[in-house]
Parts: sequence; C-alpha cells; structure tokens
Amino acid sequence: HDPLRSQRLNLAIFELITMQALSTDANFFHCPSTTQPIYIELANTFDTPLIALLPCCAAIPTVELAWSVDHIQVSRVPTSPMQVVCNYLRVLKAGTLGGNDLVFLSRQAQLLLELPPNTIAASILDEAECRALLNEFVVEAYEIRSFGTLSIFLQTLAVQLRDMTQSIFFQYR
Repeated sequence: HDPLRSQRLNLAIFELITMQALSTDANFFHCPSTTQPIYIELANTFDTPLIALLPCCAAIPTVELAWSVDHIQVSRVPTSPMQVVCNYLRVLKAGTLGGNDLVFLSRQAQLLLELPPNTIAASILDEAECRALLNEFVVEAYEIRSFGTLSIFLQTLAVQLRDMTQSIFFQYR
C-alpha cells in the first residue's frame, strides 16, 4: 500500500463530504446542495483494511448494502450499457437474434425511417424486464454478486456488442 495515495484519497473523501466539492489542478467538481446523502462504496474485503487507511471513513456510519438483482437501478437511456445489453438479451431469448440486425434509433428516427428487412429496432426496456434478463443471463450465469462487478461487466459487454453490430462480418444485409 502507498501511504501517499491513502492520504490523497482520505483528503478527497473529506473534501467531498464536508465541502461537497472536489478539486484537482485545473478541474473542479461541486455537488449541488441537497438533502440527498452521499454514498461512497468501498471494496468488500476481509477486515476492511481500506477503512483503516482512511481515517475520515472511520467517523462515518456505514451501511452494508445487500446485493440483490432487485436493487439494480435500471437506466432509461436507450444507449446506456444496461439498455444495450438488455435489448440484446431480449432478442436472444426470443430466438430472433440470429438472422436479424439490432439497431438503436431514437423514437423520431424509428417513425421517419423504414427499417430494412431483418432489422429489429431496440426499445427502452422497463425495470422488471431488464432485471429478469440480467438475472437469467448474467447474474446467475456468471455468479455476479456485486453492483460494481455487474457495472463493469455491462460496460464491457455493451462496447463489444456495439462493435460487433457495426462490423460487416456480423450484419445480415
């Protein structure tokens, strides 16, 4: 462990909590003044050695978040990693992925454009459907048990799915 990094992280957390702001050389971030709490996720480790290195965290009451697919916050942004992956999982489950291209278009574009044959337009999926798809195809299949791991998995998979979709080798035209 690097004591200088621990000190810098401790100071950054202290600034965020007390002054609701963070600053670096030329950058400044300010949290709007609200009554919303600030959540800081620290890695789950045995005996929590990270907390021992961050004195400001020792003074903060801790809340352990229970992992559950039901606690996942589902994004409503159509091109977010979660929506991209869930749309692919939906067409995979329906058995329509092979032989069709999945495209992400705005509602206006979907109304204005005539989709070519073998093309499915993605849509914004609701929370219940996303959670069910993620649970079936991702959480249970890969034994994911943390929000951080799921987020990294979704971000990585979404990039790969977008790249493959844009490749001429994976298009059905």
